Amino acid sequence: MKNPAVQKTLMALAAITLVVIILLAPLSFYLYNENNYMQLYRQNGVTSRLNLNDLEYITQNLIEFFQNRAKIEVYDPQGETGPFTLDEISHLEDVRILINWLLFAFYLSLALFIITIILLLHKPWVIFARSIGIILLSGACLILILLALLLLFSQNFVVLFENFHQVFFPQGNYIFPEDSLLITLFPLGFFNQYFFKLLSASGFLWLIALGGGIILINSERIGRLWKKKAVS
Repeated sequence: MKNPAVQKTLMALAAITLVVIILLAPLSFYLYNENNYMQLYRQNGVTSRLNLNDLEYITQNLIEFFQNRAKIEVYDPQGETGPFTLDEISHLEDVRILINWLLFAFYLSLALFIITIILLLHKPWVIFARSIGIILLSGACLILILLALLLLFSQNFVVLFENFHQVFFPQGNYIFPEDSLLITLFPLGFFNQYFFKLLSASGFLWLIALGGGIILINSERIGRLWKKKAVS
């Protein structure tokens, strides 16, 4: 890629898509991970309120629902908690729409990132490596700002959680009684721990991007030192 303006545009696009990838990649992994749900159920006392077999059955149905492979089953678990109501199912359908958009943004960003990297391919490889390093470091700086803001806002998770619902579910169909199946499965503590798990995973990916960017930007210097060491 010899045109400087086009190259800078592609690098900027790659950095922006990298931000989206790192923020949403943990969601794409944890969303369909049944072990993740069971762990959070245990940590938030859900397993003491619902039978383990019921929990596994309901969770598998929810995962298939979010994968657009099944409908929500009106399954009545053992105990005092009843099945999902029509209002709860309606909210879950709204959640699935949001999830579909988020995953669409993730996979689109991933595709665009790969395409821009391919378009940036050129020799000498040292210059190409430096360009990729700049992309990684630029993305890492943007991600650090966003993660810091999310961490700051999450200090009052109740307010963050409420504002999130008001923005993405303005129809207001997200308030349910404490004994409802949806609230029993997903108490506030569940979402709080889920959110920090996503932030931690994004933070780990940020470290990889940061370290990779530093190495690639200094690849020429590292190469010279390696050759000098090999000669000596």
